Amino acid sequence: MKLLNGIYCISSKDNSYVYKDLEDTGYNIYNIKGNDIKSIEDLFEWFKKELPQDPPLSGKVNFDALVDSLWGGFDYQGKEKVVIIWTNPMKLMKKDKDRFRILIECLKELAETLTLKEYGINKPIFLKIILVEDDNLFVELNKLIKEI
Repeated sequence: MKLLNGIYCISSKDNSYVYKDLEDTGYNIYNIKGNDIKSIEDLFEWFKKELPQDPPLSGKVNFDALVDSLWGGFDYQGKEKVVIIWTNPMKLMKKDKDRFRILIECLKELAETLTLKEYGINKPIFLKIILVEDDNLFVELNKLIKEI
C-alpha cells in the first residue's frame, strides 16, 4: 500500500486483505469498532484511551484540541506508519451527521499535516484513516467523504 496520508473508504469485503497488507508493510494499527461507538463522546473517549496524545485530551468533545493532541502524540511516539481502521462509521454518521463531518475534516487535516516539516514535525508520519463499511452503505459513505 502506498505511503499516502489521508482518509480512505473500503468495503467490508476488502477489510481482511487491506488489514493484512497494512500489517505486512509495518503499519502501527489502531481499530475503532464502530458498533461500540454510540456517540461522538464515545469516540472521543476511545481516542483518549487508545491513541497517543500530547497534550492529553480532557475527554470533552473539542475538535481543535483533538487535532493538536493527536498530532503531538503521534509526533512524540515516533512511529513512521500509522493507520486507524474504523469499522461501521455510518452508525455514528447517521446519529450526528454535522459533528461527524467536522470530525472527518479534523482527521483529514491531521493526516495531511503529519508529513509537513514546516509544522515542526520531528519525522514525517504516514497516517491513514480507513473507513470500512458494508456494501449497502459503502457508496453513501464514499460520497460523503469525497464531499469533505
